[in-house]
Amino acid sequence: MDLRKLERSTALLREELADILRSEIRDPRLNAVTVSAVRLSRDRRHARVYVNLAEQTQDEDQVLLAALGRAAGFVRRCLAQRLTWYKAPEISFQLDEGMKQGDRVLAIFRDLESDERTEANHAEPNAQQTNTEHTEELPHQ
Repeated sequence: MDLRKLERSTALLREELADILRSEIRDPRLNAVTVSAVRLSRDRRHARVYVNLAEQTQDEDQVLLAALGRAAGFVRRCLAQRLTWYKAPEISFQLDEGMKQGDRVLAIFRDLESDERTEANHAEPNAQQTNTEHTEELPHQ
């Protein structure tokens, strides 16, 4: 399959999946699920759907991921009705770890920034003291 056609198909699939999860799924636990990315095989038979879940514990993430797995057949039927493809792809849901990793990296940067600020605050009074100690008054002529 042409790469551009695959990209268009993937984008269409992502939009349809997001709409199905938002409007067709009746499980209230899955209201906070967002589709972050879709990887579609070249033959369009398999789709790996990466999802972000609201701030949950790891156990809750696994429960929601299992609920999505149980809903995969329903989602595929909805896709078959919406798409004009010969066959709707098999859907597998996976957690998108990229967002969590990004949050961890941002937290590390914030910690480093706050450490630098506290070090700068502690260093400033010492710098001011040394500046006043080394200034000498010259005699007036």
